[in-house]
Amino acid sequence: MVETQMYELQFAETVHTSRDLMKEEIPMMLNGLIQGNAAQKCQITKRLVSSAFHDADSIMSICQLFLSPLVVMVKSSTPETSVAAKEALVTLISRSTEVRDSLIQSGFVESARYALVDERTPEHTQSNVLDVITQLIFSEANPADMCGLYFILQKKSTSSDEALKGVTKKAKLIQGCLQIREAHSEAMPDDLYQLLTDFLVFKTETQGNQRENEELKRIIQEYRYKEEELKKNLYEKQQKLDEKNRQIDEFRRMDDEKKDMIEKVKKKDEMIKQKISELEIQLSGVKAKPFDIPISITVQPGSQTKKEDESTYTSTSRDCETFPIDTVMRLGIYKCEIRIDQVDKPWFGVMKSTMIVPSGKSPGHDPYCKDNAFFRYDGQVFNNGIGVSGNQTMRSGDKIAIEVNMTVFPRTAHLFINGAQQPIFIKGLPELVKIYFFIRNISDSVTILSLRSLPDPTAIEIRNSKAIQWIV
Repeated sequence: MVETQMYELQFAETVHTSRDLMKEEIPMMLNGLIQGNAAQKCQITKRLVSSAFHDADSIMSICQLFLSPLVVMVKSSTPETSVAAKEALVTLISRSTEVRDSLIQSGFVESARYALVDERTPEHTQSNVLDVITQLIFSEANPADMCGLYFILQKKSTSSDEALKGVTKKAKLIQGCLQIREAHSEAMPDDLYQLLTDFLVFKTETQGNQRENEELKRIIQEYRYKEEELKKNLYEKQQKLDEKNRQIDEFRRMDDEKKDMIEKVKKKDEMIKQKISELEIQLSGVKAKPFDIPISITVQPGSQTKKEDESTYTSTSRDCETFPIDTVMRLGIYKCEIRIDQVDKPWFGVMKSTMIVPSGKSPGHDPYCKDNAFFRYDGQVFNNGIGVSGNQTMRSGDKIAIEVNMTVFPRTAHLFINGAQQPIFIKGLPELVKIYFFIRNISDSVTILSLRSLPDPTAIEIRNSKAIQWIV
């Protein structure tokens, strides 16, 4: 009691002293904050506040000579020293906006950030630093001055370390208050609401600071209002969502109706297919018969002769001559039989229906070779200059036949020599083709024996068969 009275007398006498005397008191006041009792600490704090109110010019001295040591003390590893400095700073900030501004301008926020980032900082130091920051916020410090703390506050507020539970709680409070100040969030989270409520009770019971309590109450009331607005918005969004769900259900119903219609169409399609199958079975009993097709060849001007009433063509020179049969083969199965009367090096083939080879030109050379394929005398089959061997050689007196099947895909052309099917055939014929033969020596002679339409192919799968692909 005596010591307290001595402190009161000493500090009362120095309220109106000079700035130099104020500087002389600093060591004594710091020592009192560290070692003095609660009453002494209270008197020291009052002395500082009184000085701030009576001499505005002394604020800079306080900042330079007193606030800086207090900032160092609040980060002390000794809990008692840290708490004493924290209480002094909180009181000074709450009583004087000049002290608040001086503390911020002196770099306290950055210093606090370093202390919170450093994992070696004791729990009590972190807690006391956060209390000072909280007081700055409640003393209406500019939130922009706190931007350097956002990241570390986020990290601290999500910490699961039980030893730092109190620090985590305070970090959440500060983070929420900053959000409140900046009005960035639409509603207060439940845990932030609880933190603010707890803090209000704590401040009321321990400090009785009516202004701060009222501010907190106002903030809570404001965010309760915002919470109601949010609930209203959520209700409207739910209404819209329900409407969208109703539309989705309607679309699903329409989709189900379409599926039912598709199923009905499928059933009708199956019935039609069944009827077609029945008709095909009935028609299969009526076998088509082969029939002859009149033979006609439009000969290009050149050196050849044709016997009257026969389809025999004889070369009268050494010019190349190509003889296409006029019948265009589009659909069906065709078989043309030809007798080699006397030919040195004959070949027989299939060409595009529009191809015309002038007299003296060979269908095996450019630009004609890409539009036809042929079976050559030496057993090779050619298309577009590419040949594959494997067929029997042709001689004078042989009867050869070319069977073109336009009912399969890919379309095919098979060769028969004296009734024997040859293994090398042509596949991939164009949509419209003609059969042709080619002679090029004097006295070469060929006779077209027949051209028939067949109901079924006579060509079958044989051993070692191989196809040459028509290159488009």
